[in-house]
Amino acid sequence: MEKEWIKVGITLYGQRRYMDAIEAIDTAISINPKNSNAWKHKGIAFRKWKKYPNAIECFDKALNLNPKNSSAWMHKGVLYGKINKYEEAITCLDKSLELTPNNARVWIYKGVILRKWEKYEEAITYFNKALEINPKDARVWKHAGVLFSKLEKYEEALLCFNKATEVNPRVKQIFDEKGVVLENLGRYEEALECYNILLNRNPKNSGILNLKIRVLRKMKRYEDALNCCDEVLNINPENKNTYFIKLQILRNLERYEDALNCCDEVLNIISSSKKGNIWNIKGDIFNDLGEYNKAIGCFNKALEINPHDDYAKQGKIFAINILELQEDM
Repeated sequence: MEKEWIKVGITLYGQRRYMDAIEAIDTAISINPKNSNAWKHKGIAFRKWKKYPNAIECFDKALNLNPKNSSAWMHKGVLYGKINKYEEAITCLDKSLELTPNNARVWIYKGVILRKWEKYEEAITYFNKALEINPKDARVWKHAGVLFSKLEKYEEALLCFNKATEVNPRVKQIFDEKGVVLENLGRYEEALECYNILLNRNPKNSGILNLKIRVLRKMKRYEDALNCCDEVLNINPENKNTYFIKLQILRNLERYEDALNCCDEVLNIISSSKKGNIWNIKGDIFNDLGEYNKAIGCFNKALEINPHDDYAKQGKIFAINILELQEDM
């Protein structure tokens, strides 16, 4: 009967019903308080619920009851990895591997934690070990690709990502990583294809749209990049970073009136303390247009916010000097 309650608990925490899951597992524990796996699953439920001290307590109880519970050691290690206690995490995972050396999941977790710990060369060793055990695990190929990307070994990273998609064309979070690697290799069209695959699945993914904007700018496809900016701003009209990018593109295209309108839109959504940069940009645009009095007004606005703003001072001096030269002519 206790096993049935554990199964109920597993189903419930899989549905993110953590309190209900813990109640179900507690029923199993009340039937058999010495069931190590019940305590382990209670720990997993707490971990997923982000109640980490409770989770540790449960894993410790599971391991006190059965020090050879390899899965409990693994899950305890995963938890320590989540809270950035890397040494403790590796110790737990090593305990798990002593008991089940051919468990590819543990080798993967060890590699992921070492990657987080920025011990990249060691992490590669453990991903390779996981692939020896199961070469058809797309997740491991993906993790290895991310690792090679961090090491700026982009060709190796691309090989791993290609292998991951060969094994499982629907592997999660692969095309964004692959797109970034292709960008770094200067293969922009292929990077764009990766981002478009993801956008076909979810057209309102602003994170991927921003990656697409970046690669379009590298390709100097500024009009397409602007259209993507507008898509992001339709999803989130207060996305400050996208407004800044849109401003830069409009200036690249010398669409100064549109850039000025964009400045005004940004000024309406950012806090007063951060408006100085926009007033400086607006001042630069008026300088580009030869409207120096308006430029001086903008730089004065920036200096009201920060009297020590050297950029605003220089922009203002430039505009004043031009006006004085014009008067002398």
